[in-house]
Amino acid sequence: MEPDTSEKRSVHHVQQELPHRLFAVVRISWRSEHGIEIVDEVKLIDEGADTIAVFAKLMCEAIEHGAEISIICPYDSEHIGLH
Repeated sequence: MEPDTSEKRSVHHVQQELPHRLFAVVRISWRSEHGIEIVDEVKLIDEGADTIAVFAKLMCEAIEHGAEISIICPYDSEHIGLH
């Protein structure tokens, strides 16, 4: 998939407690010229210090490719690198 720079996509964040060991639930909506094509949902387990790095990589890749992202996470947006 080529990066989509034609439109600005949104990232929605909800700060909410999750079951033990879940870092975040992330829903990624992948678009094409015809609209939303695929919706992926990922549950990220909290594995300690590397969790935020993996999360940041996932977010960067999705944003580069024009996805819309919804996140539920028990941490505030600044803690997980969303500004």
